[in-house]
Amino acid sequence: VDALFKTIKNLKEEKNISFIYITHRLQELFDIVDNLTILKNGEVVSEGSIEDYTLENIIKIMVPTVTENDIKKEKISIEEIAKEEEEVFEENIREKSDKYVLEVEHMAGKGFFDVSLKILQGEILGLTGVVGSGRTEFAEALFGITRKLSGKIILEGKEIEIKSPKYAVKHGIVYLPEDRHLHGGFLNASIKENISSSILFKIFKVFLNEKKEKGLAREFIDMLNIKTVGENQKIMYLSGGNQQKVVLGKWLATLPKVLILDEPTRGIDANARKEIYAIIRKLSKKGLSILLISSDFEEIVTLSDKVVVMYHGRTIAEIEPPDITLENITFASFGYLKGA
Repeated sequence: VDALFKTIKNLKEEKNISFIYITHRLQELFDIVDNLTILKNGEVVSEGSIEDYTLENIIKIMVPTVTENDIKKEKISIEEIAKEEEEVFEENIREKSDKYVLEVEHMAGKGFFDVSLKILQGEILGLTGVVGSGRTEFAEALFGITRKLSGKIILEGKEIEIKSPKYAVKHGIVYLPEDRHLHGGFLNASIKENISSSILFKIFKVFLNEKKEKGLAREFIDMLNIKTVGENQKIMYLSGGNQQKVVLGKWLATLPKVLILDEPTRGIDANARKEIYAIIRKLSKKGLSILLISSDFEEIVTLSDKVVVMYHGRTIAEIEPPDITLENITFASFGYLKGA
């Protein structure tokens, strides 16, 4: 970094070259830039000489403008939707308790080097951070897509090794990825085929049972309110929100203990987002432990019972009510711990 900054300064002074330097590493701004422009939600919200800014007021400018009252209203709305269909996940109720279902201790892997967290039964644990924090890399290692290099994964009090996604599913850990088109669902397959794909080896043994497969698909179409013409419709023809529900149904069919959701509402409209939120809340109430990974701080505040923040590949803050606020999460995500 020092060598890069030296080169930039030399080119600026000797060759009179101008630079646009884009970064989320805020401390670097004071080492290299002359003027600053701050973007939020695609709009310029502040600009001026770097001398007019401090690290703290830059972060304050970047805090989402949604009010706590707006978030409170959103939570109430989600709870009302969640109460309308209490039957979701009815068959495998795992009562909420003070027991930790999943514990991760000092885990390291590709793109992250020190992650520790704990999830209670029936808890929604929000995991957030800015681009480059290592959120998705950690999720992929936890699910066995990549290998962890060190650290412990403890499930219901017993240390386990997850060598591949197959091992993760066997232990009851499932993962809804950020890119559902590439890694989540089979776009050219039907709803029925997608939902049954995760448990073919369990319910069909040697021969495919069309009746069971169709019944399973219809069950989750009803449970998750998937808008479709029928279980044989290919999921490529569904809306983004309904595609997400199909992938969710695929994993819920395995009766998991831990559900990892990575950016679960990215690319879907507002109404579908609220439906997904309600489903997440209902599953939590039924006792499912959920690791909610999102860069949307408003989403994290709206849904999470507890929040863990990652910064530069490590967990640096754990935030509990009543301190789960947009401002506290934003500050921690940029490595600035208030009061520290």
